[in-house]
Amino acid sequence: KSIKCPVDGRELQPLSPPEESVLSSSPNLTSVRLRHLSEMSNSGFSDNDAEESGGCGDNVILVEAISKRTLFNILALLNQCYPDYDFSQTKSASFRKVTYQDCIVSVDGKLVATVHNYGLLRDILWRTIEDSIKIDECCIYSYIPQYCGDPFTED
Repeated sequence: KSIKCPVDGRELQPLSPPEESVLSSSPNLTSVRLRHLSEMSNSGFSDNDAEESGGCGDNVILVEAISKRTLFNILALLNQCYPDYDFSQTKSASFRKVTYQDCIVSVDGKLVATVHNYGLLRDILWRTIEDSIKIDECCIYSYIPQYCGDPFTED
């Protein structure tokens, strides 16, 4: 496994669009182009210019972005945690940014079904997490599996 460290780690890569955007966008997703919020459009105008002029055009979905360095670090971490799998070719669109609240809802949903008396432990768990990692200063990314050779989707 080999992941090359990006030359310019600040260059932005588009993340997967939020689930609502994908579902409500064009049914022909092959003609849709993902653009991160700070990317210049083909006309030379930024997304802010497009918003001011009344939209950003057809077949474009504006998405959050991730720096190449952050993507590199996430892929290196996944490769370290799952040595039987190779994440080195995983693209930025395989991740999406999630809010802390969405993360809490997802984790609570899984733990309430599996941990006896989770309701009693819930507040202690989240307070400990907040005290330990300063969640206000973090970005949380969710991995979107591709279902082919993926450790999260295999039986």
